[in-house]
Amino acid sequence: MSIYQFTVDDLRARYGCKSDIELANLLGWSKGTISLWRSSGIPVGYQRFLNVETHTTPSRKKLPLTA
Repeated sequence: MSIYQFTVDDLRARYGCKSDIELANLLGWSKGTISLWRSSGIPVGYQRFLNVETHTTPSRKKLPLTA
């Protein structure tokens, strides 16, 4: 099974981030990590997580708790 290969630009668009720094802060990674992903690609483990999250039906996703 092949998985979609996300790029940093894909993640920025997906999460609505205007810069790599904003994306890094959102994901809890350093700007250096995002820069590494930009030059070397996003690690396979994180790619798999993103693909599972992308292809999970809304009924199986965890929804935020409401009071």
